[in-house]
Amino acid sequence: MNVFVVREIKDAFETVKDLEKIGVKSKSLPITKCNYKTIPNYKIKYDFILLTSAKSITIFVRFINLYKKIHNKIPKIFVVGIETANALKKNSYDDFFVSEGNSKSLSELVISNTKIYSKGLWLCGLHRKRVLRTKLLENKRFLKENIVYEMALRDLSKNLQIDENECFSNNAFIVNSSRNIKLLTKTLYKLKTFKNFLKTSKIFCMSTDIKEEALSLGWKNILILKKNSRKSFLKEVKMILDSN
Repeated sequence: MNVFVVREIKDAFETVKDLEKIGVKSKSLPITKCNYKTIPNYKIKYDFILLTSAKSITIFVRFINLYKKIHNKIPKIFVVGIETANALKKNSYDDFFVSEGNSKSLSELVISNTKIYSKGLWLCGLHRKRVLRTKLLENKRFLKENIVYEMALRDLSKNLQIDENECFSNNAFIVNSSRNIKLLTKTLYKLKTFKNFLKTSKIFCMSTDIKEEALSLGWKNILILKKNSRKSFLKEVKMILDSN
């Protein structure tokens, strides 16, 4: 089976190396690159902060270090998914709430752990979904969106590591975000190979949001592996691939 890692440049190559360590050969499809934005205004006081991607952690750490210098108490921190939680722990933060990898569970977690009229800051990417903000507003929690990074599309059409023969083979794509599955689909459509991939390809992901996005785009075989780390996620991928 052909295994492709569809992630941001750095993450894609790191994941390929991790797969090699457990005996899985794969190819990197670095479909995006991360462009960081400026730090939000840290002088404004917030009751909670939302982090929905590990990509937000770099800006968050710089922001919160400045925030602590002028505020007596730091906001409650809510994160989505294990990867984001693990990235936060690596930066010596342990006091935060973790939800499953979807907007519904995050909004429910925030609502149950904050007061009415609480004010939150969402450190998010450019292509975020607005369902989260709407849900919180319905429950009288106010959320300011601050774009701290952008996942820019890389043109893979000239250097794509997929040849025509692979279109008719078994393929597996490891995808870590709704944005990436959308960009992958767009790229394959551009190469006029998407319908061929649909016949035999598997999508491995960690959240229902990614699965729902993939289904809406026409993918059929999507597996959600809810694991507590990238390491355990990749081991599960290997087990499934070995059983085929």
